[in-house]
Amino acid sequence: MWLYGPNSSTTQIEYDDDDGPALFSRIERRGPYALQPGTYYVKVTEYGNNGIISAYTLSLRRGNRQTGFFMGRDDAQGHRLSGDSFAVINTQGTCFGMSAYAKWYFETQAPSRGPLYPHFTTQQQDAIAVQAQNDTAALGSDAAWNAFRFRNRSDYAVAEDLISRLDAENNPQMLLMSRQSLSDIWLLQFFINGFRSGATHAVLVIGYTESANGGSFIIYNNWNTNSETTLAYANTDLSAFSDDNTYVEFENITAAQAYTATTFTTQNYPAP
Repeated sequence: MWLYGPNSSTTQIEYDDDDGPALFSRIERRGPYALQPGTYYVKVTEYGNNGIISAYTLSLRRGNRQTGFFMGRDDAQGHRLSGDSFAVINTQGTCFGMSAYAKWYFETQAPSRGPLYPHFTTQQQDAIAVQAQNDTAALGSDAAWNAFRFRNRSDYAVAEDLISRLDAENNPQMLLMSRQSLSDIWLLQFFINGFRSGATHAVLVIGYTESANGGSFIIYNNWNTNSETTLAYANTDLSAFSDDNTYVEFENITAAQAYTATTFTTQNYPAP
């Protein structure tokens, strides 16, 4: 793969053969080598230049992504001011339910009713977290089982899918983590218990930032209410989850794998 420009289809900037995952071509331009404004051209040929490529995918990523989801804020007196996170923390293994509810509330309720953080009493938010976990546990465990056991995607595939979804949907994305490698994951029950013990964890990805040496996903981790967490993404690897660096496997899932349109609207929940 060749890259030409700016504003020229003959001035070569860079060439790459197989530096991407699975020996795909990949060109990265960061820091002082970042591309300047202009029109650029890409040429793709078959290895050996003696065959036809029946189909291929060309993707482009640039800059930062922010969803508008932000962490809780207090005023000078410590009163809840605003924010899209829960005002309570996960202390009862409710990470999947809290992530799912926060995503649902941000996308469907906050535009008309205001942000989640100052909404409801502390007791109500605690009850919502427990109820949401109970109502999503089966879906969450099944989603985790299918994601880790059968999809078995690389960190690169997960990260690029997250970035694409942040771009396309502009909404928080659910991310699952496991402290065990894939070869050790073989029981569905592991996920049900894992959310309670921390062996598996669910968070919301609320943004992405590029840097000269890589990038970082911005995370709402329900272990805290006011501070963002980061997950490093460099050299096709996800690593260094800043609240706990022992997670080794990652998979993102869709909202449909976590809840339905009516999951959080039963009488078990206080009306928003």
